Amino acid sequence: MNLYETKQRLKQIKWLDDVIKSKTDQLENLRSIVFSVSGNFKDEKVQILKKSDRIGDIMPKIMDLENELNNRINEFIDLKSEITKKIDELPDMEYRLVLMLRYLDFKTWEEIAELMNYSVRWIYKLHGLALKKFKNSSG
Repeated sequence: MNLYETKQRLKQIKWLDDVIKSKTDQLENLRSIVFSVSGNFKDEKVQILKKSDRIGDIMPKIMDLENELNNRINEFIDLKSEITKKIDELPDMEYRLVLMLRYLDFKTWEEIAELMNYSVRWIYKLHGLALKKFKNSSG
């Protein structure tokens, strides 16, 4: 694995986190539709049938989305665990910290610099060195 591929692998954690958040929002929206539709059945029979059909259409979508969300969560947990283990194996504490803050805690470069009490420029350098060590340890 080259340096670019290593960085992309690390970025997958954030991508999966974003996908999980998006799918969770989608699921909440579908559930709110079902609850808003199912709560008003006091009008005409025709209206009740239309609302009931709508719930019937939405429920399979909710179930599919729940399955997809569970799969993504499992993928996220596995990847985060794998990456954490590899980061923890790095001998240099600063390398471990910069990679953890960036790829596990999703901190910005500025936040990392402030937390580590370094300049952003030095964090870029430290990150590059850490990535090389990480690549060599996981390749």
